[in-house]
Amino acid sequence: MAKSVHKKRRRTPHPIIRFLKVVLLLLMLCVLSFGGYLVHKIYPEFQKIQQKAIDTCSHMSEEDFRLVTDTEIYDADGARVGIVNAGHYVYVPFDEISPWLKTAYIDQEDRRFYSHHGIDLMAMARATLSYVKNRRVTQGGSTITQQVIKNAYLTQERTLERKLTEILIAPRLESQFGKDKILEFYCNGNFYAHGCYGVGAASRYYFDKNASELEAWEAAVLVGISNRPASYEPVNHPENAKKKRNEILHSMYECGDLTETELKEYQKKPLEISAIREPSSAESYQTSYAIFCAAQQLMRNDGFPFEYTFASRQAYDDYQARYKEAFSEKSEAIRGGGYQIYTTLDSSMQQSLQEEIDKALDARSDEVQDNDKYALQGAAAIVDNASASVVAIVGGRGTEDEYNRGFLSMRQPGSVIKPLLDYAPAFETGYFSPSSLIDDHEFEGGPKNAGSRYYGCVSLREALNRSLNTVAWQLLQKIGIRTGLSYLGKMEFSSLTWEDSTAPAVSIGGFTFGTRVVEMAKAYSTLANNGIYNEQTCLKSLIYERTGEELLKDNLKKTQVFTEGTAYLITDVLKGTMDKEYGTGRGLDISGQQAAGKTGTANGSKDTWFCGYTPYYSCSVWIGYDIPRVMPGIYGATVSGRIWHNVMTRIHKGLPEKDWARPASVAEHFVDYNTGLQVDYNSGITDYFNTAVDPRAKAAYEALHGTSAYDPVVYRADPESDTSEGTEESIPETVVDYEHVTGEDGGPGVTTAVTRVVTPAEESAGVAPPEEAEEPEAPEWIPPHEGAVTPVPAGTTPSLSLVLPEEAP
Repeated sequence: MAKSVHKKRRRTPHPIIRFLKVVLLLLMLCVLSFGGYLVHKIYPEFQKIQQKAIDTCSHMSEEDFRLVTDTEIYDADGARVGIVNAGHYVYVPFDEISPWLKTAYIDQEDRRFYSHHGIDLMAMARATLSYVKNRRVTQGGSTITQQVIKNAYLTQERTLERKLTEILIAPRLESQFGKDKILEFYCNGNFYAHGCYGVGAASRYYFDKNASELEAWEAAVLVGISNRPASYEPVNHPENAKKKRNEILHSMYECGDLTETELKEYQKKPLEISAIREPSSAESYQTSYAIFCAAQQLMRNDGFPFEYTFASRQAYDDYQARYKEAFSEKSEAIRGGGYQIYTTLDSSMQQSLQEEIDKALDARSDEVQDNDKYALQGAAAIVDNASASVVAIVGGRGTEDEYNRGFLSMRQPGSVIKPLLDYAPAFETGYFSPSSLIDDHEFEGGPKNAGSRYYGCVSLREALNRSLNTVAWQLLQKIGIRTGLSYLGKMEFSSLTWEDSTAPAVSIGGFTFGTRVVEMAKAYSTLANNGIYNEQTCLKSLIYERTGEELLKDNLKKTQVFTEGTAYLITDVLKGTMDKEYGTGRGLDISGQQAAGKTGTANGSKDTWFCGYTPYYSCSVWIGYDIPRVMPGIYGATVSGRIWHNVMTRIHKGLPEKDWARPASVAEHFVDYNTGLQVDYNSGITDYFNTAVDPRAKAAYEALHGTSAYDPVVYRADPESDTSEGTEESIPETVVDYEHVTGEDGGPGVTTAVTRVVTPAEESAGVAPPEEAEEPEAPEWIPPHEGAVTPVPAGTTPSLSLVLPEEAP
């Protein structure tokens, strides 16, 4: 019988399996393609890094790790205007460094130092896992060798390129110099805060002894400082320093270099810090500001997230702690030497500004304080509007005072804040324009006009020229305090607090801390520049000398804070400060130039300002005492305004007259005197409207006379019946608490003015609502006044007084 043959049938794969195979194949193709793309893109970059490492290795010498050079500051013409250095730097050989310091560094930072070849792969893996787990850097993966390379050859930026360069150079460095020499370089190259580079300077400063004499607990203190100078230096942060010291001592115990008895003994020791100061190079107003700007630039390069407004008090406190640590680290590094700072600071303008301040204040007072500084002080800053660069900054009378009030001091701005915080943001809404009417009247719970003068229904143009407090207050209530402050944040006002966002008194200059002179100049320059704020400071170039690298990265941004139409409207209104019969700064105009500006008098004439600008330059001037006190006869339009007028006249000499070009978005219309609204007939009165934000103005502009005026939206406050937002019923009663804290080392310190809402409990307990301050005697010809917050004398019930004299011509 024939044998049957069964043909083996081939099994057909399940459709799902076939689908998975296709997907897997596609994924493999994607991975290969992506890998090829990465190789194509990354390999050339790697070759550049590799070549940089080869070039560095080809010229390495011991001198590279010994030198600490000066930091030099240059003005706009390239002339050197300042030198800052670590003049007490002393290089200490390996055998003269305390064994305890060398042991502490190895136990804390690189326990495998004597066994690896410059790179510790296990430490790098631990650091990577820790970063993935915690989403932040909790431990370092760099060896001591890598850190020596970073200090000597690379920048402080935390980038992948820098890390790869370290890895490539490290083995070569170890083979050329050996372990002991590298540890010697490390101890001499670290920064220990307070201008101390190297263990020699640090041992002398903190313990008044040589590096060879350091005990175990002292060595642990220095290791902690170099780990994070701003946080662990013991002069200003003793508790942090002690905690870090004990942590390092415990590391030494874990490694068997301390007994348990020694550990307990050293951890109980109190910090005994000598803080022996060495003579250092004096810093001028130009150099101190240049260093400040350079430090912030290094922070930007590291990706530090600058913030200016805050959602809560905790957010504010957390940010201040982060900022202080980062800024201290960078400013100390620059002061330690090794940088070249080229600036836009014009020494000729600087001299003119200094001369005008000195001349004006010498004529007023020659009183000298116990610290040998003049009691009556002044500060000013000038910004070149074309570049938004600071070209001059004066921080006080004379040039011997190193405290630069131009950017360090925070003072109550009074009415110079109104165009920036109240009026321009209000114009941005599209519901307000220069011709808009508002009711200037006295109302309970709000501010009072200076001299208790009220003008009834006035235009916003007239209200700003007269500097009426009630109008500014109502505007900010309408748009919202946080909305107004957000505009200041966009212009990088750095002294705003969480409390400011709940204080209506900021509308007329009542801030927790105040504002800085240079920030006011930059803000007014924003108005002069069509509403654009530019982060440019005074830096033209910032070079790290050891590498020759340019550190002034192209990471400065420009922000359109206000529409160009709003900027033009504010500028047009502020021209009236000087040329209107009721302007608070009349007589301060500059011959042959178009100018706009604003006066400011705060705290019972304890702070006086003038801020103004032309198409060429913006300038802010402040006058006051370091510890605030009344200045009889000194107002924003007198001394501050006169300084502004004189210096602006000098720096505009020979410049052709310019005016601001009216943007296409700004339309001129006839307006009704009784409503402030546009009309389609010749009323005999015209004003400007920003069509970019006001759809009604835009429609009227496009239709010209073809349509009638839009329905009026008139903001009038009726004290008897109106309960709408912004009237007296909805404005909270507030109080102002003042406290002066003396600065370190005889510095002027800071006066805090905390404005807050009166709680029901306080009201029932008798905390007073706002009251009118006593009006001082004034000449019969005194013009309309403006106001700001008046501090409360110690020992009295706090209340908000908002009636202050304004400047006389």
